[in-house]
Amino acid sequence: MVPVARFGDLTIPEVATDFGITDESVPRWMRQADIDDIVASAEQSELVRLRWERQLLEMQNEILRRAAVFFASSTLSK
Repeated sequence: MVPVARFGDLTIPEVATDFGITDESVPRWMRQADIDDIVASAEQSELVRLRWERQLLEMQNEILRRAAVFFASSTLSK
């Protein structure tokens, strides 16, 4: 219903009639859809950030593993 109302070819009362809901429901649903879009966008941004941070942590762990192997081997050879 929201995409139909957003498309703009029909008025809000026409959309409401087509979907069998009240005229007041259409703007309320559209506001909620706007909020949901914002939340989804924020969640997507957070997901991208968290994936980047995970990749950075994995690289740091690999560096630490290699450093531990290097120092362990240099200690054993003495």
